[in-house]
Amino acid sequence: MLRVLLEVGNIGRNPSIARRYEFACVRESVKMGESPICVSLQHSLISDLRDIENSMDALTQASNWLPVVEKLVLYTDMGMTGRMEALKAKAKEIGVEVTERSCKEFITWAAV
Repeated sequence: MLRVLLEVGNIGRNPSIARRYEFACVRESVKMGESPICVSLQHSLISDLRDIENSMDALTQASNWLPVVEKLVLYTDMGMTGRMEALKAKAKEIGVEVTERSCKEFITWAAV
């Protein structure tokens, strides 16, 4: 299984919808045969990511995972956050592959 760091954009969204989106992204990644780490989901379960201090803490934690993953996957259906941009730059700097994708599972769910 490919170890991937997932970063999920949820700019200004309803927290309930944002959490469903995060879960859908993790589920989709697993279905694709990946072994995902999703710091934003872990953080959203314990804190409010709209708080800038907690958001920066999540960036630090996510950055610490980059050296041990094969790929950074950015789910961009709900936008690209500053944290996502910073992780993308850091990943490229250390030679980690970066992929942007849409969450097909969530798009299907949201359309219902």
